[in-house]
Amino acid sequence: MKLVVAGGSGVLGKRVVDEAIRTGHSVVVLSRSGLAHAGASSAVWDGKTPAASWTDVVRSADAVINLSGSNIGRGRWTKRRLREALDSRTESTRVLANVIAHSEAPPALINASAVGYYGSTMDPTTEASPAGTTILSDLCTMWEHEALAIANVSRVVLARIGVVLDPSAGALQKMITPFRFGIGGPLGDGHQRLPWIHRDDVARALIYLATSEQCRGAYNLVANSVTMDEFSSTLGRVMRRPSMFRVPKFVLRLLLGRQADVVIHGQNIVPLRTIVDRVPFHHLDLESALHDLLDRRN
Repeated sequence: MKLVVAGGSGVLGKRVVDEAIRTGHSVVVLSRSGLAHAGASSAVWDGKTPAASWTDVVRSADAVINLSGSNIGRGRWTKRRLREALDSRTESTRVLANVIAHSEAPPALINASAVGYYGSTMDPTTEASPAGTTILSDLCTMWEHEALAIANVSRVVLARIGVVLDPSAGALQKMITPFRFGIGGPLGDGHQRLPWIHRDDVARALIYLATSEQCRGAYNLVANSVTMDEFSSTLGRVMRRPSMFRVPKFVLRLLLGRQADVVIHGQNIVPLRTIVDRVPFHHLDLESALHDLLDRRN
């Protein structure tokens, strides 16, 4: 198949492109830089403006995987940063969806989203659960709305991604540093649940969703959800370090501001449709997943 990966130059995007190439697909990467990726073609786009250099590529594709959007986990959540996070997602999705809708043979749209859609929840939460009422819920709802606008003319998949475990980026990268120095421990009260997924499984899942005609609608891309206490103790065991220095809620709020709510409250996400539709995950056990990531560190 011919796959287009928008935002394919990011940390996750590069792995998705590699997985697509590995499984024999033709890939075109859309990015601001237009830098070449080994084994793939590339085109420049700004996420806003239709231009023949990339719209022709999209129209001729079988599926488009949209991973575009600024890094919402970088820095404090100021009004400006939240607006940037929202606009970078909704604008890029809107322009992609418009090009797809006006294609002679509209490609499928696999649009990234996040389990933040559901807000904070301790109850088991499946793809059928309603949107929450948090800042992230509102962002994800508006983001998904732009993709669903073309669901009547194209196959649309909403990939609600959990906490991606990657030692080179994101939450895991931030957590392993204090553990390395022997001062690691759980965040908050430890009872909140963390919906995690191995970085390679995200890539595999996105390619599967892009190439499987029966898949449409929302999918929770998480292996499972564990408590913060369980995650911390498992990480400590894998790294052979203690997990005893708990970071209190008030410290998290001082360090992270409004973003602390995501860490403090957590989410109990169940990947029901992912299981039913046999989306392939290779790492379902947290300890073995962490060993795989931290023992090879690449």
